[in-house]
Amino acid sequence: RYAVDEDFAIVFITEPCFIANQDYIRSLRSRKLPAVIPIPPISGGSGLGMAQVRESVRKAIGMDILGIDDTRDSGQPENSASSESKE
Repeated sequence: RYAVDEDFAIVFITEPCFIANQDYIRSLRSRKLPAVIPIPPISGGSGLGMAQVRESVRKAIGMDILGIDDTRDSGQPENSASSESKE
């Protein structure tokens, strides 16, 4: 709540904290700021943070530019190596 009262633009919180405060965070969605971004805890995340970032980007520009095209033949994301270099 401090971040909201002090007009922070972006607030990063761990996924467990985000989940525990979902009702309050949901109430902030009608405001332009702050953008509340969940990040994975040190023990590993659930993917919630990336899902929230994708949704925020989709809302901002009207399309999902962070999505993975699942229709490619390789089934691999564009930036991942599908095979080792053979020499």
